[in-house]
Amino acid sequence: MMKQALLVAAVLAGGAGLVAALPPAGGGSDRGGRFARLKEDLGLSDQQETRLREIREGSQRDAIRRRADVQVARLDLRHLMEAPTLDRKAVDAKVKEVSDLQAAGFRARVDTMLAMREVLTPDQMKKWQELRGDRRMGDRPRRGPRGRRMGMGGGPADPGSSPGPDTEER
Repeated sequence: MMKQALLVAAVLAGGAGLVAALPPAGGGSDRGGRFARLKEDLGLSDQQETRLREIREGSQRDAIRRRADVQVARLDLRHLMEAPTLDRKAVDAKVKEVSDLQAAGFRARVDTMLAMREVLTPDQMKKWQELRGDRRMGDRPRRGPRGRRMGMGGGPADPGSSPGPDTEER
């Protein structure tokens, strides 16, 4: 019973699921000519670029739908938890639904990455992994709980940040 209560609490708190284990499929919009740089850096053919764009767009469309389904399921779960009389079976079923939706998102991200790998040659894949590693290790701000940026902007992780006007110096 305690395990189930903790699981429900994690779901209600919006805790990260398996989906957070991988970067977003497709990586968001093509700001700044991302595919143009990728095409140049990896030496992609026109056909490879087209196929990667198709994979990315399809995965983004599916991800949008999945995220909406998860949000609706979480809303339903919250409604069940706030009901005057608790229907344990309905709560358990809704928790399973949320969990299954999150797992489906994780599987879809893995499938997308595998589909993208199939488009690239072994040399292009190696170069792509090197580029991704450089990007991950760069000066991007870290993200804390719930995706909030940490550090490099006066956030909680920035050791140089000064206390606010209402904060006592310790």
